[in-house]
Amino acid sequence: TTAAVFAYDQKYIDGTLILQGDQRAYLAPGQEPKQGDKLTWQSRDHQVVAVKPVSPAGIPVLFEAQLRA
Repeated sequence: TTAAVFAYDQKYIDGTLILQGDQRAYLAPGQEPKQGDKLTWQSRDHQVVAVKPVSPAGIPVLFEAQLRA
């Protein structure tokens, strides 16, 4: 899949839901990622912690995923 991965801003890291080192990925539509899936990014495996589809008009245009190494 095609993805853009970013670090979370410090203000979002609460130590409970979002941990230091977690990353946010924006994934192209196609196959919807599921919680627990693995994504390899820059030669490192990351686990999908949470997924939220961005679906204007009910059609997913991208998926926002929380990744944890």
